[in-house]
Amino acid sequence: MPHGHEDIRLGTLLTQAGIVSEHDVTKGKAVSDNCRIPLGKALVIQEKMSDSLVLAAVHAQWMLRDGFISKDDALEALRTCRRNRWNLPDALILMEIDAHASKGFRLGELLTKTNIIGEDELRGLLSAAQASGLPLGRVLTTLDLISEQLLGEFLKTQEHIRKGETSLEKGLEHLSSVADKIAAKENQGMLLGELLTKSGLITESELEDALTEARQRKRLLGVVLAEKGPIRPEHLSLSLRMQRDVRHGMMRPEAAIELLKAIAMTPAKTEELLEAAGLVPTVLEKNMSLYQFFKVAGFFRLVELKQLCTKLAQEPQFVKTILADYDDFNKLTNENFREAIEFAVESSKPLELALMRYYPDLRDLVQFAVSLRQSIRTGALDLSQAIIQFAIRSSQG
Repeated sequence: MPHGHEDIRLGTLLTQAGIVSEHDVTKGKAVSDNCRIPLGKALVIQEKMSDSLVLAAVHAQWMLRDGFISKDDALEALRTCRRNRWNLPDALILMEIDAHASKGFRLGELLTKTNIIGEDELRGLLSAAQASGLPLGRVLTTLDLISEQLLGEFLKTQEHIRKGETSLEKGLEHLSSVADKIAAKENQGMLLGELLTKSGLITESELEDALTEARQRKRLLGVVLAEKGPIRPEHLSLSLRMQRDVRHGMMRPEAAIELLKAIAMTPAKTEELLEAAGLVPTVLEKNMSLYQFFKVAGFFRLVELKQLCTKLAQEPQFVKTILADYDDFNKLTNENFREAIEFAVESSKPLELALMRYYPDLRDLVQFAVSLRQSIRTGALDLSQAIIQFAIRSSQG
């Protein structure tokens, strides 16, 4: 049975379902604003809810907006998800509700029908959005594949179509016209390839190879570079950030090029150079542990935390080895062994060593995460950029 469209905020949905308190939401919003990440991700960092439960809540939110379920059904389904650690479709099936109802006319469909991105590219971006737990729009703007202004137009038009306030045909006609006007204005700025080659981060031949692959695969340059290089992920994200600043008149092209050159030549001074340029991390980003990054990036959907702790519990000597630099655990006893395991998981270097030992097939991905975490701490990447970079890499299998 169709239900009325209900636009309910995620924080309200979570508090009414009894998953978090209003105080939790208030604190989460502060982290969300400071780190420029969605509220759900902020609540995961603060360990108020799991990453999988956030995905279930976001899923319920769009089903409410599209009129596929009632608010009461959404709240009951979320309580079931939390109680049984299920995903939303499983909870809805238990309630005898169609768990696979069409999402209506989605953002990705609007983007492909207006030729902003291709079908193949959309599939890759949806994979990154799914792996990162971030909205598709956030992935698009973070990778500089669409401007905030144009995204706003798409979301507004999507809402008008959903509510029946405009037809699909008129909506697409409006978006095509607006996209052409915005693109004409934005293309007056510096192109990504130009910024990368002039700063010496990639050569002209490397740029041409990447452009060729992008054309062959019908993907954009930023996505190809994020997947395969030859540029380091923090340099790519910095370049994308500076490209946006140049477009918006917040930074001179020459200043962006010189800053990237300086960082490439003296990587040890990255933090100092970024601070001088006003690109500084938040307190949370500066103090982020590997465990926190893995939680917010969805890594523990690939590796079960409980399973990792079980493996550590079976090897006391290994636990002692990876905690050798921590005086509190020089001597392991029955009384402090559980605490030692928890400490090892939540401490960056011991966690890295444990993952390398028990999950050798994920070694490259773990090392990539370690480099991303360091880039977050120095300000070379903001948290959203790092999450998306990690999602793109992990979605490649």
